[in-house]
Amino acid sequence: RSEFPSPPPSFVYSVVRTGPDLLAGTNLGLFRSHRGKWARESLPTQLPVTRPNGIAEIGGKYIVGGMDGLFIGIPGHWDRIVSDSIRQVLRTGDEVWVVHGDGSLDKLDPKAEQLFPDVMSGASRRPWTSCIGRLGDRLLFGGMGGWSEHTDPLTERYPSELANDVVTAIAGRETIRWIGTEQSGVIRFDSSGVHRWNPGNGLTDTWVTSLCLTKDGLAVGTLHSGLFMNVGDKIVPLPCPRTRVPQLKLWKGSLVAGGMDGAWIRNGSNWHPLDSIGEETTSITETQGRLTITTASGVYFL
Repeated sequence: RSEFPSPPPSFVYSVVRTGPDLLAGTNLGLFRSHRGKWARESLPTQLPVTRPNGIAEIGGKYIVGGMDGLFIGIPGHWDRIVSDSIRQVLRTGDEVWVVHGDGSLDKLDPKAEQLFPDVMSGASRRPWTSCIGRLGDRLLFGGMGGWSEHTDPLTERYPSELANDVVTAIAGRETIRWIGTEQSGVIRFDSSGVHRWNPGNGLTDTWVTSLCLTKDGLAVGTLHSGLFMNVGDKIVPLPCPRTRVPQLKLWKGSLVAGGMDGAWIRNGSNWHPLDSIGEETTSITETQGRLTITTASGVYFL
């Protein structure tokens, strides 16, 4: 029988003694007690990155991006494509688009094993990308002071309403573009003109983190004030489990929200937690017909 010299820093599932030390398996990972002090142990992993920020799958191969770079392969066998940090990974058709931490944008063709680096350089007046959104099969690229659309040639818009602001989320339908920003809330551009939502008319947080089109309207995630629903020219708070909502996705007609300590799915007016072990959600996507959530330490296929 062993007594803890001091309690481990989390809930303990099991304990073994190894020489003079104790090993404790906990809900936060493996910890070792050496001379009365606990420290987290590093474990082998099937992931190539310590913090995945996005994942895609094409032809049985996975493309994973995170703090340690961009990798392609399968669990246990990975090839590094680039070594700098990756912010977003998005699949469209047989291509994967990748936003780097420095704002450069790559296109990857996994089947042809071909990478097209920094595709905005020379094609855009402002070759810095903050986020990628969708308009059907068309991609929308948010940036500084505006956005561009993946047309031939590239379509760019830098309206005065977005001057000196960063596009943090973007969505579109037909001729409508919804732009989430870091400082100005949500701005809608359409044939009737420009409409803004900010603390003056219902959106209490101007730092928008995510946008998602649903059958009920446009879901708007924010950094500090939770979730909102925009219908027509009105926006109202939508009750949700957390006040910080960095990730949103529509999954089989239901809204999925990712927060700093888990992910939830909305059925009717109720939210139900998803099995991502209460970890910070870094992306929500679909791979091989399964809802896939990347977190600060892993990937969950639900």
